[in-house]
Amino acid sequence: MSLCMAIGSPALITYSLSLTILNRYWVRRHFDRIYAKMGESGEEGSTRIPREQVQAIQYLLQEAQQVPIRITNMDKLKDLVSNPENKDWWLGLRKNLSKTRRGVTFSLVAQMLLASVAYLLTIIGGFQASAGDPTTALEIAAGNLWVWMVCPGFSY
Repeated sequence: MSLCMAIGSPALITYSLSLTILNRYWVRRHFDRIYAKMGESGEEGSTRIPREQVQAIQYLLQEAQQVPIRITNMDKLKDLVSNPENKDWWLGLRKNLSKTRRGVTFSLVAQMLLASVAYLLTIIGGFQASAGDPTTALEIAAGNLWVWMVCPGFSY
């Protein structure tokens, strides 16, 4: 489905990726202020939330952006976040979420290598062809598209 969306609407994918990057930046910046308030003691104000629990909450907010979350009971969520007794639950959630991340696998490296070689051959072919030829421009554009679709997967 990602391939069809990339071919059909590169602008939508670029918008989604940009929005995700900006959201992650905002969450990190907001939590940096929280950590500054917590100081060296590792506890924030009178709530006494452990630093590890706050880090797990930050991890959830950064990693679960592409999953729609519906909160129906805000009081229950407030208790879940602010109760220090839920530290183990938050740490378990962070651990389970980090297990679902895609690591660097042989197939990912092979895809990256193949896309890079194809792109390199496209550029070499573009220099050998006549400059200003529309066919050459389309070949280079197609090479850019394939590298663009494969290489963002490497950032995970």
